[in-house]
Amino acid sequence: MHEEYAELAKSLYKREKDINGSRGMIFDRNGIPLTKNLTHHSLWVDTEETIDCKEISQFLSDIFDKPARSYFQKLQKSSRYLVLEKNVLDPQISGITQRLKDLNIHMESHSKRYYPYSDLAAQVIGYTDTDEQGSIGVECQYNSVLSGNQAVQDMVRNSRGQLSTDIYEDRPVISNGLDITLTLDITYQAILQDELQQACISTNAKGANGLIINPFTGEILAMATYPSFDPNNYSSFPVETYLNQVISMVYEPGSTFKIVTISAGLENNLISPWQTYDCENGEYHLFNRTFHDHEKYEILTVSEILMHSSNIGMVKIATDIGSEFVFKYSTQFGFGEPTGIQLPHENGGILRGYQEWTRSSGPTIAMGQELAVTTLQTAMSYCAISNGGYLIMPTIIRKITGNNQVPDYRFNPQPIRRVIAKDTADDIMTMLRGVILEGTADKARLPGFPIAGKTSTAQKYTENGYSKSEFISAFAGVFPIDNPEFVCVVAVDSPKYGYHWGNETAVPVVRKVFERIIGFSDKNYIRTLDLPTVEDTKLQIQHLSLQSNSIERSGG
Repeated sequence: MHEEYAELAKSLYKREKDINGSRGMIFDRNGIPLTKNLTHHSLWVDTEETIDCKEISQFLSDIFDKPARSYFQKLQKSSRYLVLEKNVLDPQISGITQRLKDLNIHMESHSKRYYPYSDLAAQVIGYTDTDEQGSIGVECQYNSVLSGNQAVQDMVRNSRGQLSTDIYEDRPVISNGLDITLTLDITYQAILQDELQQACISTNAKGANGLIINPFTGEILAMATYPSFDPNNYSSFPVETYLNQVISMVYEPGSTFKIVTISAGLENNLISPWQTYDCENGEYHLFNRTFHDHEKYEILTVSEILMHSSNIGMVKIATDIGSEFVFKYSTQFGFGEPTGIQLPHENGGILRGYQEWTRSSGPTIAMGQELAVTTLQTAMSYCAISNGGYLIMPTIIRKITGNNQVPDYRFNPQPIRRVIAKDTADDIMTMLRGVILEGTADKARLPGFPIAGKTSTAQKYTENGYSKSEFISAFAGVFPIDNPEFVCVVAVDSPKYGYHWGNETAVPVVRKVFERIIGFSDKNYIRTLDLPTVEDTKLQIQHLSLQSNSIERSGG
């Protein structure tokens, strides 16, 4: 019975313990840590060992300021593994480790995730659960990348009955998880999140979301949802606050979508910026439906239709160019499918197949109804206008670095396809500048700093039809207009009536965001960012245009 007794003897002095490599860190684009790994300790005893219960109780009472009686009562239990304290931090046990050993108090250490910026970018970064597994955000999407490997460590009991690490030649090798650098700038994130919060408080809105993105590289500099939550204490917050509304919440875009139809008409020479339409003094009947404008307009040019956000003008443009072009360019701009952002739970929005459209679908969709989009999808369409006509891939990951065995990952701009020609994009940008100077977004004016953009005031669709009291107030802004560095899109959910107009709530948010970014300037319009220059990224997109054209020809 040698083998049986050998195993029995081994069980008396040898144990196995699971050990893990440290979880990789997450940084913002400037190397600022967005996560930390704090070491926590558990103190336990084996009551079958020789221990002095009274001395242990008094010792722990002095350290943790708890009644000695409570420890003494615990120590009366018979257990090979009796935990006396959990989540003890290093400062609490500094200088007493030898005393712990003398009293046969064992200590196990484990790492716990900490988020130093609390609720900033919480939905983007995510959090780890009690098992240190990533939940939502980057922590979830890249859990296997961030996680260190797991192994079994042998422990032996010495002559005094104390457990210690057994030194073997085949001791397991532990590797830490890889580090991830995001494209986020934590300063811009704080600015955006603060302005969203202030807008919701001042207008009694249900919530808000928005993002700031570089239109040439697709790098997301800030992405925020309000209300947010604290990932250090996530269980104390409603589950709905975990939702990254920028990529998961869908809504009818309203007037921010109007650039799609005008782009289709200009690109195919079916309309011109100076072509005029009769906007019927604010009321127009078509296909057994009545379309209205918020103001009574008569004759407007195509440019003025966009500047003043005339629904009737858009309906007539859509009728002239045809529903097929409205559908084609809706898909070309990326609506109806996920953008491919490296985050979980992205919603692709709703754009019904062309075969399902009715006679009125083209004109209705042209003015931003009868489809649903995310804020990110809207942002990508405005990036295409800003960068000269390319739909690009958004990214939240800048680089992944770590173990030498794993090649570094570094993001490069990824154009998906050319949507419109540069001349068309330039014409649209001029019109969007007119929206601020002469149209519906006069509250975006920032003296000395040229901003372009488009407002939207979209009725929320409910089970009872379009609401007359709840709206999505939105604005898509571009800055500066000559060499765009930022596209900022904001959507505010159900501000109180009177503040529901895009110009009243969403526009001031974007203007203040740009104003505060300018306030951090080192030179000209913006502070120096660790980004490729506009000229570099333009050249890069040109070099990749052949690939883009190839994708477009293949129907990709």
